[in-house]
Amino acid sequence: MNQQTFKEAFQIEGIGLHSGKPVVLKFKPADFDFGIKFKRIDLKDQPLIPALYSSVINTKMSTLVGTSAENSVSTIEHLMAALWAYGVDNCEIEIESVEIPIMDGGSSAFIEEFKKIGLVDQGVARKYLKIKKEVSFSDERATVKFLPLKEGFEIKTYINFERKMVGEQQFESKIDGRIFEKEVGPARTHGHVDDHEKLKSMGLAKGASLDNLLVYDDESILSTEKLRFVNEVVRHTTLDAIGDLYTSGYFIIGRYETSKGGHYYNNMVLRKLFEDPSNYEIV
Repeated sequence: MNQQTFKEAFQIEGIGLHSGKPVVLKFKPADFDFGIKFKRIDLKDQPLIPALYSSVINTKMSTLVGTSAENSVSTIEHLMAALWAYGVDNCEIEIESVEIPIMDGGSSAFIEEFKKIGLVDQGVARKYLKIKKEVSFSDERATVKFLPLKEGFEIKTYINFERKMVGEQQFESKIDGRIFEKEVGPARTHGHVDDHEKLKSMGLAKGASLDNLLVYDDESILSTEKLRFVNEVVRHTTLDAIGDLYTSGYFIIGRYETSKGGHYYNNMVLRKLFEDPSNYEIV
């Protein structure tokens, strides 16, 4: 597989989850080996922010990359997962906000827009990150780990929420772009109605609604659209993990297992992976 970028420039418009304000993303084709980078065109120097694990400065509620609170881009994980699934190696993304739009709550809306544009083969071989040995990160709350695999990418995700409407859920599958689009991409950002109202009272989640989130109480689904999957919550956790792992800068050959993990754990295990070159090889 060669590296790919978009055929032409285009833009996507949406609403910021927390700001509730309109957000415009402008996607521009980029040269091979450029990677994925955000450009804050609303700031004076219009800095480029690499979408890399080493640029992650906050993992509370979402993944945020940058150098400071002002020079940053948040909630990148759904977009990164969509770029991974569609096979985009190189792209510059201009944004006039700190926040990626929430869209449909998952990755599907991004992928549908990507399909309208299409990709171009850049004639240079794609570089893959191949896991050579087990690498794990854990604490008293969660455990995540990479395992070697001869080919392809697999993921196993387990969650156990106290909330009655979620409880224990698991998702395990070999994952490629096609499987992601069908089985993972539609899974929405979720939350209990009490948490939803708490965020609103804090001046957050202004762009959240029953149309773009999976909201539930102790007895039922409150969202306009009911469950897209019986285990939609764990599938969204899987989506988040895939988006976070693409901040490695590579498509990964290996298996990823996460038990009660999240953005923080996804980032920490990537940092641990890259600490020791014997953990991996670039092929």
